[in-house]
Amino acid sequence: MGGPVNTLACEFTKGILFVNDSTCKPELIFIGPLPPPVHGQSVATDRLRTTLTAAGVKLRVIDSGAGERGGAFRRLWNAARACLCVLLSRIQVVYLSVNSNRGIIITIMICALSRLRRKKVVLHHHSYRYIGSHDRMMSLLAWVAGESSLHVVNCSKMAEELKSRYCRVKLTQSYNNVGVVSTGLMPADCGVRYALGHLSNLTEAKGLGRAIEAFRNARKIWPTLSLHVGGPCSEKTSESQIARAQQEFGEAFVYHGAVYGVQKKEFFDAIDVFVFPSLYAVETQGIVNLEALSCGKPVVAFAQCCIPEDISTSGGAAVPKNADFSAALSTYYGKFLEDPVLAQTQARKRFLEIQQTHEQEKMSLLTFFNFNGLNTSGSI
Repeated sequence: MGGPVNTLACEFTKGILFVNDSTCKPELIFIGPLPPPVHGQSVATDRLRTTLTAAGVKLRVIDSGAGERGGAFRRLWNAARACLCVLLSRIQVVYLSVNSNRGIIITIMICALSRLRRKKVVLHHHSYRYIGSHDRMMSLLAWVAGESSLHVVNCSKMAEELKSRYCRVKLTQSYNNVGVVSTGLMPADCGVRYALGHLSNLTEAKGLGRAIEAFRNARKIWPTLSLHVGGPCSEKTSESQIARAQQEFGEAFVYHGAVYGVQKKEFFDAIDVFVFPSLYAVETQGIVNLEALSCGKPVVAFAQCCIPEDISTSGGAAVPKNADFSAALSTYYGKFLEDPVLAQTQARKRFLEIQQTHEQEKMSLLTFFNFNGLNTSGSI
């Protein structure tokens, strides 16, 4: 986090007139994509919405996502609704789930209108694309938002990189995505299954091809090794890669398709180590990594953004992005086999540590929405 809670709370509330009435509930305009479709940003945004509501914050919710069939037209319609709400509402605080790629233009527009109406802005970041390298549109968003806006990120490293790249970003709050992990994802019995697992929206950028290649090389050392792959094929090339792998490896390659609920628990129960060689430019954390740790499965993943902090020294191996992932996976799996019970126990312990830190982050974030009761009685 960017500083003590009380200091940030003071900065964040400059210019807002409070009514000292304990019956007043905090209130804000909440703008972000909600499922469907299901992806990291929509799931994380929806979870935060639930958390705020449970904490007594009154929300004016506007789903800015495309929905299942709406596409670009629905996005534009929702953007228009959001702009109108910001202009006409007396609510003093606006939460914005920051869009990536061209969608950031809409975020900038809504943010500009919020500032025009002298509202306080909370920007929730879900993309590493404009943090790993400088982006003009993100620079514009930071300028429009101003130094008094709060930037919510997934981890301390993400906060540090965002502030170092954009000088107008001053106030940050870490808020890990571990809260979206289902409580049903618990460890099964410890043991060796000689199986690796990869789960995501299956694309080349997310690492499907690299996972298969690393598995191919590992089988040269452990011929009985199998690979379990889960998730929808988001590209035609992914479908081809799955088909070729099934032909090459036979029963040693298991494709589960999209997995949810009990199926996801069964997927993790069937593997020893979770493999996530994602180089997706947007990737900040990988919720699937947190789900694997929750099930006591060590994670071997490329070290992008928050992933090294999540894995730490006990949850698996964070592989430098310029390193040989296949070699790193084989090295770690050999280490895993030396004491699989210890490795799985440490993975689960790491998840519980992240969860404990997240509770502190959650209380800190809720402070911004609860002190003195942000409400519609403020002067605008």
